[in-house]
Amino acid sequence: MITVAGLLLLLAAAGSLLLSSGDGTLEPDDFLAEVFAGVSLPLEGGLEVDEGRRLPTGERFVRFAASTPAPDGPVELTIVEFPRARGEAVLKDQLTGLSFESSGMRSGGMGSSGGRGGQGRPGAGGSPWGKKEPTYKLREKGTLRWHGFDADFARLWHPDKAPARGGADTEPGAGFGGGETSGGYETIRVNLSTGGRCLLGYLRFQEGHAPTGEQAAAILAGLRPVDQ
Repeated sequence: MITVAGLLLLLAAAGSLLLSSGDGTLEPDDFLAEVFAGVSLPLEGGLEVDEGRRLPTGERFVRFAASTPAPDGPVELTIVEFPRARGEAVLKDQLTGLSFESSGMRSGGMGSSGGRGGQGRPGAGGSPWGKKEPTYKLREKGTLRWHGFDADFARLWHPDKAPARGGADTEPGAGFGGGETSGGYETIRVNLSTGGRCLLGYLRFQEGHAPTGEQAAAILAGLRPVDQ
């Protein structure tokens, strides 16, 4: 059974892909055999295949989950394949285009944000002051070694809740310092594109744990890329 809440937390950071009633199931083993040369299960941290899904907009994904996540380990990993025609734009939106100054900021409050392109669109129930609210904070960007490839990655921190609004004079991002007081979790997204496909991996970790690129690399080592 699909865990909608957990998947949306990952894909919301990935551009707010919406799961609709028209979504189709996907056989995980077939998908993984198509996009990787091999998969060694369980992945580091006890991640096992949980489900597969095909979205009406062309994305396909397989989700791995840990039945008993360690305090310093991953909770889940989602591998998403984006349509090739959008690959360059997706990689820019998800990795290379991220900046420490503007990452995760959206205007208009916490309303819905459907579709690709941009980190959220103004919702119907927007902020009464038109202020910008943080949805995540970029912690780190770099590359990690993945079976001989230098794979781009980004580490993000996600607050459990948006900071409380204090009134019309509240500064954008007030109360959104480093996450030490408001709580939250971190994710790492990694470019796994090989063989002409646009593939991104989204790792989510336990709340309070600060993962590293090396930890992500160890988890992803169980996925072997296809030849270029």
